[in-house]
Amino acid sequence: MIQPDELRRWIDELSESHCCLIAALVCDKLYPNYLLFTETDKWGSPALFRAGIELLFEASVVGIRPISEAQKLDDELDSAFPDLDDFTSSEASYAFDASSALNSAFQFLITGDKEHVVSCSISAFDTVDMFVQMLHEIEPNVPDLDQLIYSDPYMQREVERQQRLLTLLSKTPIVSADFIAQLRQEQESQPAIVDVNKLPAE
Repeated sequence: MIQPDELRRWIDELSESHCCLIAALVCDKLYPNYLLFTETDKWGSPALFRAGIELLFEASVVGIRPISEAQKLDDELDSAFPDLDDFTSSEASYAFDASSALNSAFQFLITGDKEHVVSCSISAFDTVDMFVQMLHEIEPNVPDLDQLIYSDPYMQREVERQQRLLTLLSKTPIVSADFIAQLRQEQESQPAIVDVNKLPAE
């Protein structure tokens, strides 16, 4: 996957609008995993998650961090963030990563610290990492674990998605509503970040 230091170098060069957009697209990509958890475990708040994503997209156009709105939603997220001591399904683990990404995104809106955008992006890689290990039933102590995960098509696809986005944003100084609409449409046409239906039965 993209190493944190490499992500940090890319993100440090981007504007706050760009950072909001990166976080919005990551959270939007992870949203189906959170939605699946709410459907299987009958817990959580898809509406809150969607509200957070839309706030991020709006902030990327406006160019102003909506601090109070983000703080309010982040406070509400506390009661919709799955505790893995209470939920043991694989769906809960993926929803945890999605919630972590959204929490990091909110923290960026509140503080302006781009390290939270790095954390948000890493949550997507964490999701794929976990999925690949579960899909292939890889033991955590297997030799060359990192290389096995990195070479998997799911991880390669997510690396390519994020690298392509970072490259595009570095060449696009102004974030417009039309630009965002195009990116959202493109992302919606892409495969899901993971396919939990392919996992072995628990």
